[in-house]
Amino acid sequence: MAHIARARYASLIGTLADPEAMQDPVRAGDAKAKFAGLSAEEREVILGDVREIAAVRQNAIANAEEIGAALANVMPTRPEFQGLRDVYVKSLAPFLATKELRRAEAATTLRFAIAAGVGLFVVVLILVNTFPNAPDGSYEDKKRLVLYGAGALGFGGYAYFRHRLYKIVNVARDRMVKAITNALSLRYERDPKSSAVFDQLRDWSVFPSHTRTRFQDRFAGDWRGAHFDFNEIHLEERRGSGRSRRWVTVFRGYCVDITFERTLFGQTVLVPKNVGSGFLSGFPRQMKKRNLAPVGVAASAFHDRFNCYANDQVEAHYILDPAFLERLIAMETAIHGKGLRAVFEGNSVKVAIECEDMFEIKGSERLDNPQIMARTLHELGSIFDLVDFVLKRELDAPKATKSFGRLKSA
Repeated sequence: MAHIARARYASLIGTLADPEAMQDPVRAGDAKAKFAGLSAEEREVILGDVREIAAVRQNAIANAEEIGAALANVMPTRPEFQGLRDVYVKSLAPFLATKELRRAEAATTLRFAIAAGVGLFVVVLILVNTFPNAPDGSYEDKKRLVLYGAGALGFGGYAYFRHRLYKIVNVARDRMVKAITNALSLRYERDPKSSAVFDQLRDWSVFPSHTRTRFQDRFAGDWRGAHFDFNEIHLEERRGSGRSRRWVTVFRGYCVDITFERTLFGQTVLVPKNVGSGFLSGFPRQMKKRNLAPVGVAASAFHDRFNCYANDQVEAHYILDPAFLERLIAMETAIHGKGLRAVFEGNSVKVAIECEDMFEIKGSERLDNPQIMARTLHELGSIFDLVDFVLKRELDAPKATKSFGRLKSA
């Protein structure tokens, strides 16, 4: 009964145990009305959970100094991030501690469901094989149907309990990311419907052919005089036919647009060597259409990895000097990425990199571990590092050029 009530009224328990939610007259009134309509046994279970969550919250508050010190030891040293220590200690740590209770419970239930599903399948397999087959072999189809049914039941149970686990994890993750972006005055969307920077890069044919596009985690805002717009993207292509028809990931990573005040004279595109060698056959046509010619990259180490095209050779050589390329590759390495693409035009630099999902939390990780907050800040810091470098590169440009290259004529 307790387990059923806890699962059924998880949202109600979360509201009653959240001091901020209970300060909202509407949410508090709805929660109290729902609680009053429950049976005495259900109310007892819910109150027990609320008290447990309150105790965990108070323990996190009592250990604020210890938690803050643990975070300070692992978080990035950027001055802009220092205020986030107090945000974590005062707001996030108590919340994450309570969510960790539910995550641990959901993880245990998932492990039990996996064991039960495997056990059920093995038992059914043994029972099915103990029945003798009919002389005409007519039982074979029925045996196969029973095994498929047992497998589907086990997988369905796994999917359901895994969904419950990641629902808790994603609530914690979203709360953390929103707290960070609010403190830094950035705009954030969990699941944006479109991406302007992706559309602009796609017009340059720098992405593989794809038939389905998904966007996630959009960060946008102003940073030290520049505007940036960051999106995670997932591109898939439908391949095969008949029963072998499937979705195949062709690009997973992120793209970011950095806009500054000054304007480039020409257009410069940097892509990996394999772009245009088969799976991106539209790229060479796009370069020809835009009148961009190949440019030799100065450093031999980068020449083996990239192709460069531009319609202003002087400006392209200035942009793609070894120092700038090293910084781009260092950022790519920091997030374990590959396949860097960059387009320099107008008053912006657009960059796309293949990498694993960022800003994610695994179901096996403790939500109250400060390392998660630190990792999120390191990932966000890699974006800021690129913005900072682009701005420094522009500000350090010779006064005669006024930008990466020459100042565009009015």
